[in-house]
Amino acid sequence: DDLAFRQSLIVEEKEIEAIIYWYLTDVYVPLRTVVLLIDAKVGVTKDDLTTYDLLLPHIERYKIIVIANKFDKVKQSNAREQLTKIRFAMPEFQVFPYSTFTGEGKEEILKEIMG
Repeated sequence: DDLAFRQSLIVEEKEIEAIIYWYLTDVYVPLRTVVLLIDAKVGVTKDDLTTYDLLLPHIERYKIIVIANKFDKVKQSNAREQLTKIRFAMPEFQVFPYSTFTGEGKEEILKEIMG
């Protein structure tokens, strides 16, 4: 049933939001950096924007960075435009292109997290 499926997605989304909120506010491990992973090939999704909205009030408390993962999968001719779109959607956070396959961006991300 389509309605039941849509309702289950709404419940799942609310549960994920509650987990993220708990993690940012009640976790007993001191956080220094929060990383939001985005599939660079797909671009910013509704779920990414929801997570962004949940993270935004905590920008003073944590260093928050966005990793545009799978950057090697983005067509070379679209890479700059795709990165610009992600940065435009999340202007308060630093965005780093990253590829597990090629290692692109690894050093910059490590410096940012450890620095």
